[in-house]
Amino acid sequence: MGVSEVELDEGRLSIRVDDSLSVLDGSLGCFMWPSAEVLVNLILDNPEVFRGKRVVELGCGLGIPSLVAAARGALSVTASDADTRSALRTVSLNPSIPNCSVLQVNWGLVSPEVSSLAGHVDVLIAADCFYDSKLFKPLISTVAYLIQDRNDAVFFFTHTIRDSSRNITNLLRNFGLRGTLIDHTVHKTNTEIETYAVENIG
Repeated sequence: MGVSEVELDEGRLSIRVDDSLSVLDGSLGCFMWPSAEVLVNLILDNPEVFRGKRVVELGCGLGIPSLVAAARGALSVTASDADTRSALRTVSLNPSIPNCSVLQVNWGLVSPEVSSLAGHVDVLIAADCFYDSKLFKPLISTVAYLIQDRNDAVFFFTHTIRDSSRNITNLLRNFGLRGTLIDHTVHKTNTEIETYAVENIG
């Protein structure tokens, strides 16, 4: 296995990925999941939303959406995950893309590094992080903490529909957040994916 190139934006953007990451034991972050592709397209289609902004990706896996946001003019991008091995390797393979760093973040826990970001994030992004209901509250509490007191901050997340009975918007409301469905896509793999924009209430 070697290094391959992920071609994006009709070939105008290329990101190098280490193919050997697919053998990382116990890591879900070694593939580009369909929801990540949808998130990448959101960034590519709306560069003005990310240009000049401080962006944090939660559960970044390989970190491809983070690198796309950085390549499209974000002021700074932090690719975060509990297991940062995949993102660290991907970022190291793409030195020509500036302003992208990697940070270990465990949802629901406030480390000094996470504390330093709180209130200083303009755009949060995440792809397919709502896969395990046990993680919903820790994830949303982290989102609420990072964009606290920022009515101009937004959290975009893409979500693979696995169980239609799960109501994420109600849980968001419990943390003072409002989620709006902005897109429903059927991926080429026949996976149904929703995209939400989340903001502070009031």
